[in-house]
Amino acid sequence: MTSKFLRRCARGAVPVALVLAAACTDSPLAPGVKPEPVPLASIECRVNVPARTTTCSYPEAVLAGSAIRTTRLMGGQDKFVRLENYGNTVENDVLSMFVTVQNLLAEPLGTPDGMQVTGVTVFFAEDPSNGVTVANATGDTMQTGPAQPYFLYNQILTTYQVSDPLLWQFNLNGATSFVFKVYVLASQQDESGNGLEALWSGTSTVNGTDWFIGGPDGNWTRRPVPDATDAVQIPASAPNMPVLTDNAVALHLRVNGGATLGLGGYNLAVGGNVDGAGTISNGSITMSGSNALLMGNVPTLFVSGSTALQGATRATGPVSVTGSLTVADSALSISVP
Repeated sequence: MTSKFLRRCARGAVPVALVLAAACTDSPLAPGVKPEPVPLASIECRVNVPARTTTCSYPEAVLAGSAIRTTRLMGGQDKFVRLENYGNTVENDVLSMFVTVQNLLAEPLGTPDGMQVTGVTVFFAEDPSNGVTVANATGDTMQTGPAQPYFLYNQILTTYQVSDPLLWQFNLNGATSFVFKVYVLASQQDESGNGLEALWSGTSTVNGTDWFIGGPDGNWTRRPVPDATDAVQIPASAPNMPVLTDNAVALHLRVNGGATLGLGGYNLAVGGNVDGAGTISNGSITMSGSNALLMGNVPTLFVSGSTALQGATRATGPVSVTGSLTVADSALSISVP
């Protein structure tokens, strides 16, 4: 992985060009020229073969290059994207698992214009450790080094959407554990910032839990109080968790695992997708959007638009559907006190 020259890859190339603002240039990289190292975080995954477990984390800080134009190269588990895996099996010294990618950004991934599908690519920043090799990659690419295996998720991912699963396979070559690092590469229509819109901070000195405090001493980073055009995200790392003091609105909502959102008896109207990875309680959520996606934990739920489950969903209050709610293969449990 230290060669100064990149070779054309035998198994095909990623169908997007890597363009890095601030880090390199606003023009596509010339073929055969290795880009300068990009100071972004990678997603590190640790695999325990006997236990059939794979755990991905975000071990490094983002140092620079937060704005990337035309095509976004990103790392950061639970920051920009989230990788999930399930169904780990071992047969004939080959580890198989199904892997999904979730978009945690405010803009769709995998499209430069909202229509054209360029897909989302997960490529290996370096070879897996302990002699393990990737067995069934979509192809090889040359992004930060030569002959880097990648998997292509050939779809557009809207905000907080989870991709269709892809089968990943590894030749273990006798290894019982290994580590690998990956980046996610995807086109976006708007590359004006780091893609995180209404991110909760919980740092107001006036009241660190009040949803409705914005501005310089507010509880939201980069923006005032969210409105119906904002993708809202509540991270578990915030010192204080939000509580509504009135009805509120958002375009998309994600409460990260370990975080909480107290509705204070009020209603939060969401026009798009909802991911309740954490806890949402003491109030109600209204989903009014078309082709909206839902998973995780929700309180009382009103569906007035068209919503489909994209993962296991648990409602801790009544569920009222005046539009449509598609369950498909995902589990829906309703627990009314």
